[in-house]
Amino acid sequence: MAITPTDIHVTAKPAEEQRQEAAAPSGFFIEAERNFEAGNYRQAAQSFEKFLNTFSNAPERDRALFNLGFSLALSGDDRNLLQTEAALNRLIAEFPKSPYRRQAEWILAMKTQIERLQADVRERDERIRQLSDELRKLKSIDLDRRPSRLE
Repeated sequence: MAITPTDIHVTAKPAEEQRQEAAAPSGFFIEAERNFEAGNYRQAAQSFEKFLNTFSNAPERDRALFNLGFSLALSGDDRNLLQTEAALNRLIAEFPKSPYRRQAEWILAMKTQIERLQADVRERDERIRQLSDELRKLKSIDLDRRPSRLE
């Protein structure tokens, strides 16, 4: 079977597309990083998500997941905290040898500790409220038992 010029052109085109795809992640990633560095965390999160959804084999994916987590956390929307946790857990699961893994694990551990401390504070506040109510009731009972000074 002879190779025709058409066959050569067809095989050359995918190689060019591969070169463009290899360069494209850097462009998406750079845009996301610029938004992050400028403090545009919502746009950075959107750019990192777009990058991650578009380029499944890009070498910067672990860093993108790490920075996505931070972008979501810093965006000022408390509803993003679950997404932050998901991005960091995904980083740990997908990139166990990533240099960002230890930092992600530490952040998640701190988040767990903060949640535990917040629960302790809520329990303490509830106990203080209960004790205050009991003290108020005891004072009322004591006042009812005392003889009136008018008698």
